[in-house]
Amino acid sequence: MQFFVQAYTLLFVASSPLVYVAMYVALTPCLSTKERWLLAKKACHISFCILLCVGTLGSLCLQILGVHIYAFRIAAGFVMGRIGLQMLKPTSIGSMRNLSFNDVVTPIAFPMISGPGAISALLVLRTMVNSQGDLMSMYAAVCLLMGTFYGLFYVASHTSHRLPPFTLQIIYKLSGVIVLSLACNFIADGLRGAAES
Repeated sequence: MQFFVQAYTLLFVASSPLVYVAMYVALTPCLSTKERWLLAKKACHISFCILLCVGTLGSLCLQILGVHIYAFRIAAGFVMGRIGLQMLKPTSIGSMRNLSFNDVVTPIAFPMISGPGAISALLVLRTMVNSQGDLMSMYAAVCLLMGTFYGLFYVASHTSHRLPPFTLQIIYKLSGVIVLSLACNFIADGLRGAAES
């Protein structure tokens, strides 16, 4: 039970659900409640599969490819930085109508929900697993994390349409700043870790 709590806490902090739910709201102002919820479910399903694969084979894949976790964090930081910069460009709610379903679901699933933070945390947890019970606790923590995202997305899907357009604009820009800040943090951590290793 202790390992489960530790694993969930680490994954929750690393994946920043509240930040990405705000971004989800900001990216979907022109979608209906049903479309938003469908998008949220698809993003969660994709993220869940990614995290399960990482938890099972992530470390092995990085070793086979010769990619260090620090290099992964730097690369993912650049991807997130690009998304953050795009969100800070002058835009309007009307221009977001041009975003397709996949344009929105892809960045929310990766590199947001199952991004460098969650993946790095999961790889660290994998090295801490000492028994089958710890492994099951880690997978249970991933399931609970996805359940947390499901719940937050459900509430956001059914309440965000009440927000006025200018509020969505503000949320969108603030989300861009936060995403860009997280990207800088991932890059800095990756560079620091690479220098120390």
